[in-house]
Amino acid sequence: MHFTVNVILDGLSYLSRIDSGFVEKVSLAYFLISIIPWISLVVRRWRDAGHHWAWLLLWFTGVGALVQFIMCVRSESVPHPEKMQSNISEVNRNPKDNSDETKPKKKLPIKGIVKKLGTKISLFISNIPYVKYVAIGVVVLIVVCIVCIFLVVSEKSIKNQMVQIPGKNIKMLKTEVTQQQYKDIMGENPSYFKGDNNPVEQVSWYDAIYFCNKLSEKYGLNPVYAVDGNTDVTAWNYSPHKGSQLYKKVTKKDSANGFRLPTEKEWVYAASGGQNNTYSGSNNLGEVGWYNYNSGDETHQVAQKKPNGYGLYDMSGNVWEWCWDADYSDYSWFRGGSYDCYDYFCEVDGRGNDYAYNQDHDIGFRIVCSSPQNAKPKTDIRSQMVQIPGMEFKMLKTEVTQQQYMAIMGENPSFFQPGSEDYEKWTGGKDYEITQGENPDELPVDTVSWYDAIYFCNKLSTTYGYTPVYSVNGNTDVSKWNYTPHNGDSIRGKINQDTKANGFRLPTEKEWEYAARGGQDYTYSGSSNFGEVGWCDENSGGITHQVAQKKSNGYGLYDMSGNVYEWCWDADYSDGRCFSGGDYNYNDDYCLMGYDDASDQYSGLGFRIVCSSSN
Repeated sequence: MHFTVNVILDGLSYLSRIDSGFVEKVSLAYFLISIIPWISLVVRRWRDAGHHWAWLLLWFTGVGALVQFIMCVRSESVPHPEKMQSNISEVNRNPKDNSDETKPKKKLPIKGIVKKLGTKISLFISNIPYVKYVAIGVVVLIVVCIVCIFLVVSEKSIKNQMVQIPGKNIKMLKTEVTQQQYKDIMGENPSYFKGDNNPVEQVSWYDAIYFCNKLSEKYGLNPVYAVDGNTDVTAWNYSPHKGSQLYKKVTKKDSANGFRLPTEKEWVYAASGGQNNTYSGSNNLGEVGWYNYNSGDETHQVAQKKPNGYGLYDMSGNVWEWCWDADYSDYSWFRGGSYDCYDYFCEVDGRGNDYAYNQDHDIGFRIVCSSPQNAKPKTDIRSQMVQIPGMEFKMLKTEVTQQQYMAIMGENPSFFQPGSEDYEKWTGGKDYEITQGENPDELPVDTVSWYDAIYFCNKLSTTYGYTPVYSVNGNTDVSKWNYTPHNGDSIRGKINQDTKANGFRLPTEKEWEYAARGGQDYTYSGSSNFGEVGWCDENSGGITHQVAQKKSNGYGLYDMSGNVYEWCWDADYSDGRCFSGGDYNYNDDYCLMGYDDASDQYSGLGFRIVCSSSN
């Protein structure tokens, strides 16, 4: 640093004795050079640079601005001293300019001092014409510095490191929690292998949930974890990193929007990255992870290897990652393998467990949080409704898709999500190619109960400002139903539908059958040849398919024979509800009416919606 400053001072001493025009050119060049790193920083948004570069760039830019200022002042002021002197003399001869000195001072002394100082500064600037331009340049540089520092800070914020997991109601931290991130919240770093950008380790499962609650509080979010019903960590009577454990009941609040550990199922789904690889992001572990063959027996900085399909790093290797799930007694599961593991432990389905209070130098964690819900679908669902001739309702021309469901409910319960653990187990990977060329977002949503379907209808109605159709004990607000979708529960209470409401709803059996006929006289909806219009066990390959790939019926409706059964409003018996249309897993003889418990959920059950013709 001192050597650099001396060089700059020597250079200034030399430049003050040479031609001023040359100095101006050097000054302009230095100015341009000094802003290049900041332009690069703004464009890259600090993706790859470490935090030490911030100080280097800030120093470089600051020195650049200072050098430019001094050189311009020297080049303009030194060659023309007589100009300033003549201007000063002229001002002294002008009585108007010093009239304030001859009149009695009626104003406060401080104002007089300020005015004198302002006059001298203005006089100085007026005699050095280029200084004002340099001043503007310095101000611009300062603003750029402030903006870029803000970008650096915001980019390094944990909230800005979270990525949305497609098909799930969660965002996940794209890297393992780093030592710097952990230290910023907890005030200490328990890690064995030190390094700000290395994953934090030697944290127990208890330490991880403690961190999650403190992080949630920092960002003003609702903490997820409670100990004996209390989410305030100061009341837990727990000291992190002391090898201790919580001897009280730990629960999590599913409705809380704070940070938490992923479940095993969420972790595996995210690690797959929507791909069909052995490891997270590749079939070659060396491309994506640190393990015993390439790690040098230590952890490494996060995000140095290739990410998976969802933009997540190091989900294979580096450190094991705690999950929420418990095994038995005081054991908890972790996933992903570590730097000192063999390759097979680092596979997407690799797992291990240990005491929740254990702290080891190969165990860290990664966090998730809820993602925003109730966003309108990318395509306005109303534009997909078609008028049914002779009836006073419109019907969705396809079964509700996974993307449409996800946009309203914030999660996707479907069994058939390419890349999911359940899907891969079902197909064994052998039939995966069937969905190639199809858009997974356009697969029909499945594994939804009748209760889930009417819950969706009310939320969709509210999203578009319509009057909800369904009520539970007289209340149309789903948040008051005391019901959690996709848990196999039943809605406890009297369920009614308002036939005059203009919101979305399930069709009645009669409406469904009328629409399915399409004004035609075919065996199936749109044809007497099932293969032209539907998916069943003979042509589906044992999985659902993208909607609207087959021929439509006479009313422009698709997939009303096969793909997935569709819930209707009508009750059959006790808690039973009717569904229609058949699914991918049965032969064409079953593409008729049926019924099941309203709480039932399986891969062959979806639904289609209708609304008033006025919408």
